[in-house]
Amino acid sequence: MDKLNAISLFSSAGIGELNLHSGNINFVAANELLKKRADCYRFFYPGTKMFQGDITDDKLKNELLLFAKKMNVRVLLATPPCQGLSSIGKNKHQEHFLNDRRNFLILEVFDFIDNLDLDYILIENVPRFLEMYFPYQNDVILLKDILEKKYKKNYIINITVLNAKDYGIAQSRPRAIIKMYKKHLKLYPFRLIFKLLLDDRLEKKLYHFEMEAIIVFIQKIDILSYENLVSKILETRQLADVEKFDILKRNEVSFVKIVYEWEYYVSKILKKSGVIIVDEGMRVVKLFHEQTRKNSLSSPTARNASNGCFKLNPELISYISNLLAEFRFDEIPISLNDPRSLTDDSVKEIYSFYPKLLLIEIDEIIDEQQMKILELPKQIELFSTNKNNETSHLFEKVLVDGFNQFYNVIAIHHSGAGKTDIECLHQKVHTEEKFTVEAKSTSNKLMQISSGRLKHHRNLVGAAYTIVVTPNFAPSVKYDIDGQDIVILKASTLSEFLYQHLANGIREIDYNDVYEVVKGYMGKDISARISEITLTKFGWSSNTNTFKNP
Repeated sequence: MDKLNAISLFSSAGIGELNLHSGNINFVAANELLKKRADCYRFFYPGTKMFQGDITDDKLKNELLLFAKKMNVRVLLATPPCQGLSSIGKNKHQEHFLNDRRNFLILEVFDFIDNLDLDYILIENVPRFLEMYFPYQNDVILLKDILEKKYKKNYIINITVLNAKDYGIAQSRPRAIIKMYKKHLKLYPFRLIFKLLLDDRLEKKLYHFEMEAIIVFIQKIDILSYENLVSKILETRQLADVEKFDILKRNEVSFVKIVYEWEYYVSKILKKSGVIIVDEGMRVVKLFHEQTRKNSLSSPTARNASNGCFKLNPELISYISNLLAEFRFDEIPISLNDPRSLTDDSVKEIYSFYPKLLLIEIDEIIDEQQMKILELPKQIELFSTNKNNETSHLFEKVLVDGFNQFYNVIAIHHSGAGKTDIECLHQKVHTEEKFTVEAKSTSNKLMQISSGRLKHHRNLVGAAYTIVVTPNFAPSVKYDIDGQDIVILKASTLSEFLYQHLANGIREIDYNDVYEVVKGYMGKDISARISEITLTKFGWSSNTNTFKNP
């Protein structure tokens, strides 16, 4: 599995990341103020580029940020100085704390979080660090509150105090640990869970502890990391229950939330719906939620973590096995914040996902012809992007099929130099009218339209107007068609228009709906207007709170 590139801030000699260097993390850069410590770091980690100097220096900071972006850094480790905060330091009170500039170096870390696309952030300091107040937006608040305000939307934030003595070190050394990681998973969690429940090495079962202490923390998966995960689960099965419970108790403020979500909600829903069979176990340990209100007279809320386990319902094993055979467990999910696609396109893809295996399982009648027809709109959108310059001819062909879905249009494919891509005949009630369709597939944006060339194409076949179908276009294209007998229609809009008709059993699609828009908005982009027609026919009804059924 590829290593994650990381940077270390306030690195000193690199003791903080000693064990991380030997793992799946590759520290490509580090920053340290003092030259002797920086030289020591260089000696121990010659493969890491050291940026020695004051991190508050804008020039040095910008150099480090540019390098981190270039190296696609995904992990940040920050261990800001703690002399001004430690119990033997001088700043035991807030007023002293405010006068020591070292205590505000944590604020420099925010520039790195804000400017880098980080997946994981780890910040370490003394426990007093969590009790001090920092200036933020004309206020003075706790670091926890600053992090919540700035990063809660994109990161899961976990703040706790750990002691080295609990991890095999012969010294009591408590430390505040702040962990932040991206909210957006790069896996389908239930695909992973189901794969584990089908694994003979795990006896086709999982224990609640394994879900709560291991599996819920998995952010992405591939074949190699899956094997490592299985090995880790098998290792934990060598532990006695009391040892597992001790792991939960040592960080119960964090684990109690996970136990609550899994054992009190998710597993119960899966059990009630017949997906899993649960053995509740015989032993439990009580975990307590953090007491959020000071001087509260009530006791902290307790949750029971059990030593129970669960298996798949035997009646579903065959079906789930077939699903995993068709849909990879390590596939990266569709994301609403995917920078490579529009949110609307992601939503449409999610809600149009109806696996054939699912329809068979729920005894829905499978019309093979209907399934093929429903693939047509998806192909229009897929081929429009012309990935690797391989699908332009396919885009033209599916557009022919797409326009032939209109019962009152006959479409034929021409293409070739000097010709239109598609010639169409609109059969009106009392007359007929030709129009042309130009298939402009592109992996980026359509930057220009030659209105003169398209007019020549129309004249060759006697067409009245042209519809340009493309996945996306630059705003300047609108000026190219202004005042011309040309309209632009986005491929995704046409795809959705056809799909909603076909999915709702409407085979005889009337082109006149599109034609009325073309007439009224000649020389314009008609995508929004066609989307309005689709939404009006098939969208959500606020009156009945149901989807419209034409």
